[in-house]
Amino acid sequence: MVRLESRSPVGPVDARPVIFEITQPVSGTTPAVQLAGGVQIDTLTTIADGTAAIAIGLVTGQTPPDTAIVEVRANRTDDSPVPGSGQRFIILFQ
Repeated sequence: MVRLESRSPVGPVDARPVIFEITQPVSGTTPAVQLAGGVQIDTLTTIADGTAAIAIGLVTGQTPPDTAIVEVRANRTDDSPVPGSGQRFIILFQ
């Protein structure tokens, strides 16, 4: 889950797109992990509290990796990157 906050006016940012992308393992033709909906990249909209969340899971029938990396980014209304964009979450599969 990520949360977008504004400094002017101060508070959570509602109804803004946030991009989640699996960067590792590289998807290839048969990905081993996927985001909800069976995709490698998805754009979600923040809700009233400024948050956006997505699930990641293993693809049935594929050899599971030890880890996966999901990059999260967002842009301002002028299309410049939100400070802190490009953060990566490392998901461990056990």
